[in-house]
Amino acid sequence: MGSRSAMNATDKKLLDNLQSDLRQLSNEAKRKFPAVKEAAESGIVKLRNAATKHEQLVLALRSDSPEILEPFFAGCDSKHPKIVQISLNAIQRMINIKAVNNLAASNIVNCLWGLMEAGLEEVKVLQTITQLLVTTDSVQDHVLAKALVISFRLHFTKNPTTNNTASATIRQCVNCVFERARDQLKERTDLSKAYQCVDELKTGTHAAPPSLARASADAYLLFQDLTFMVNAEQPTWLLGLQEMTRSFGLELIEDILAEFYQVFITHPEFTFLLKERVCPLVIKLFSPNTKFRAQQAAPGAVQDKPFFGICMRLIRIVSVLIARFYSCLVTECEIFLSLITKFLDPEKADWQRALALEVMYKMCSQPDLLRCFCIHYDMKAHSSKILQEIINSFAEMLDKVEPSAVPDGYCLSVGYVSIIEMITSITKLIHKYQKKSPTTEEEATANQELCIQLVHSSWGGLISVMGLLLETSCDEQITDTLLTCITSYAVLCGQLNMCTPRDAFISAMCKGSLPPHYTLTVLTTIYQSSYISPRSVFEADSVVDMRPSLGPYLGSGGSLDGGSDVAPRTDQIVAVGTPLPTRSLPQGAHQGPVMLTAKNLQCMRALLILSQSNGAILSTAWHMVLTTLQHLVWILGLKPAAGGGLKAPPSGTAGQGVGPSTAQGGSNVGTQSSGGQGEACLTTAITNDLPVLSAMLSRLFENSQKLSEVALHHLIDALCKLSQESMELAFSNR
Repeated sequence: MGSRSAMNATDKKLLDNLQSDLRQLSNEAKRKFPAVKEAAESGIVKLRNAATKHEQLVLALRSDSPEILEPFFAGCDSKHPKIVQISLNAIQRMINIKAVNNLAASNIVNCLWGLMEAGLEEVKVLQTITQLLVTTDSVQDHVLAKALVISFRLHFTKNPTTNNTASATIRQCVNCVFERARDQLKERTDLSKAYQCVDELKTGTHAAPPSLARASADAYLLFQDLTFMVNAEQPTWLLGLQEMTRSFGLELIEDILAEFYQVFITHPEFTFLLKERVCPLVIKLFSPNTKFRAQQAAPGAVQDKPFFGICMRLIRIVSVLIARFYSCLVTECEIFLSLITKFLDPEKADWQRALALEVMYKMCSQPDLLRCFCIHYDMKAHSSKILQEIINSFAEMLDKVEPSAVPDGYCLSVGYVSIIEMITSITKLIHKYQKKSPTTEEEATANQELCIQLVHSSWGGLISVMGLLLETSCDEQITDTLLTCITSYAVLCGQLNMCTPRDAFISAMCKGSLPPHYTLTVLTTIYQSSYISPRSVFEADSVVDMRPSLGPYLGSGGSLDGGSDVAPRTDQIVAVGTPLPTRSLPQGAHQGPVMLTAKNLQCMRALLILSQSNGAILSTAWHMVLTTLQHLVWILGLKPAAGGGLKAPPSGTAGQGVGPSTAQGGSNVGTQSSGGQGEACLTTAITNDLPVLSAMLSRLFENSQKLSEVALHHLIDALCKLSQESMELAFSNR
């Protein structure tokens, strides 16, 4: 009794939902579509009457489904988007409860065809087709073909969402068709009639063999039409389908052969399709690949260049044919194996050899298959020695074909030039909009928003890559290019008042100016928030030499001095000094001496140039810039001079015990300074640069007279902060 009550409750809920759909349809259509409104109201009466005809509501609905669905078909015919949505939802509800008979299924497909041609609710149309084929066996023969044609035609629309949904729908529907055929053919015991029908098929008829039942015949006709369409022939069953891409058709054929191979092996009608449709098609499409030579063709000769996508799919089909259907395609497989073996010839393109090797690898890992090769080919007197040819082709390829030489750091070099081009392109684009004179305020706002979005979308990834390359680069020219790009991007961000990305790029320059592993709190917070540590990619002591494949970015010979083939290395140690104790430096950090390299000074020069030329955009970044310069001045031992400038330490004897007696790269230590700030051990490589750096530091403050009041305020504020930090440190050390 409880079960009966539960069933009644379920039926009642179902009936209420269908009545609600009809009422909703009536309300939506009452103004513009009175005929649809009348059909919906009439449908409510028909629905109630149908519910009384059978004890089980679903069976009652199924028997009267054409009449019950009629209002919803009328709603779809109205082409009104809202009404179409309501109607399709109700149709899907009937399909899901399996309350659709053969006539209703045919009417549904006709309705969906109209929506497809009108371009309405394309995704929902595809969903309805999937549900219809998966939940019921009512869709067969020409109705099934029409449903599949709808899916195929929607697959070739320009809308990517519809295209992808249709692709998935087609694959699911094709699998459903062959699953029905497989289940039906399992019950088959007598194949004598099937063999008789195969003889008739050889006469050239395209009709389904009479030996096949309906579901199997549908699968036969579908597969046959797929081969026709791939071969650029007209379909005989999928009527209304005018086009199909060759690559998609080959993918479907491969999926069917791989998943339902037992159907093709066991049943003669499907084996006939393999021999007479698939194999000739594959051999024909392979023709451009077998004739193509990677070397220069003779003058006047015309070559059909192979298409990688087609060749790849053909190779995969051949792999399936050999692995699954070898027993019934002995002669055809001999041809396929010979074709694949020829792909390993030295004159073939690299990608052709790679594809062939992948297939051969799979075959060589199947002992039973190799055994069959030997039995059917190598052991036959007048047959090709396939197994021998495969092994010989491997040996010849390994002996004669040299792999393409890929230089060390090639991928890094390609990535480097790509990033440089990316920054250059974005900079040019933003400068173009900045120079452009907008005619309206709306245009100016739109241009500004575009520039900001360009930086917003790119700066995070760029600072990660540029910081990584700057830290690992050991070539002066590459480092200079990186610093130029970082500087230009920092200026760009400053001009757009984007403080966070501006500070991140300036922080990268500051960090590059300081000794390795130098800890400075004012930089760490900004830098780590936007920078991926290079040690997650490289080892801590790795050195990346990107010179071999950078081409024009290095100039002639890859060298800066013009006389040497080797560009200057920037990992050369040029100074050894003591760290400056400040509140920005954690207590106890850098107890021993620290070392400056040529790259640190290169970054320092770039930082000074940025500050001199673009002080107006630094704003709050002045603090980190001045803090960095303060530490560098201390490490280098620069002293205050008369007139407010800085001067290099006087020349003296070579330093002993402070740092290495010989700097990396062979430069002798030639100067040692001493004073209250400790000792700085300098190499001869830096002695000529110190006066230049001192002059640049002096000009930095001289140029402050050119700053606006706001920019000057930021500079003074940064100086006040440095002074305050120094006084606090002195007070705490008393």
